[in-house]
Amino acid sequence: MHTYTHTYTHTHTYKIHINVNYYLKINKTMCVCVWCFQGDVVSVTFVAGNPRNSGDIRDKTFVTVEIYDNRTDTWEVVHTDASWETRFHWLKASDRQSNVTVEWHVPPSARGGRYRIRHSGHYKQLKGLKYVITPYEGSSDIFRVAHSFYTADADV
Repeated sequence: MHTYTHTYTHTHTYKIHINVNYYLKINKTMCVCVWCFQGDVVSVTFVAGNPRNSGDIRDKTFVTVEIYDNRTDTWEVVHTDASWETRFHWLKASDRQSNVTVEWHVPPSARGGRYRIRHSGHYKQLKGLKYVITPYEGSSDIFRVAHSFYTADADV
């Protein structure tokens, strides 16, 4: 389920709601032409496990913001959940499911290009009489960042 909303306030807010099945490893490469600009907020919601299921995360991250590099055909991490520009909100729902909403406040220094937001963690599942903790990861659809409305097509 993809829902794209664009709200005009002081800054623009783009919400990309993705119902990610965390039992599967997901690698999306489909490009959705959602534009945002420096100063906007991109918000992505994932179905997620409890962050406490991930144990010791001192050398790990729950969130990465990545830009696509055409020259190397790879994704480059530009921000993590340790960055001031990102927010990570976990909310437990009543039906044994929880959601994570990741916000990226697009900084004025952001390069124009194709971006995605990735989330990884661990979920707990009862198998027999024992809980098993399993890693998962998912990514948002691709969205584009432009320097301004007038140069959107030229930036990417």
